[in-house]
Amino acid sequence: MKPVVNCLARYENNYPDLAYETVRLEVTMDERTPYTGADFNITVASRSDVSERVVM
Repeated sequence: MKPVVNCLARYENNYPDLAYETVRLEVTMDERTPYTGADFNITVASRSDVSERVVM
């Protein structure tokens, strides 16, 4: 399973739950791929804290 990393670029008007759902739905609803959001470990970075290291 490959990781999906979603980085939040702005503090204002950017919510972790919304970012997660956006990525999950984009993957799931893309008709060009057989994958769904459940096929990936999607992690959203915190807006104010240092996240754990992601090793790829």
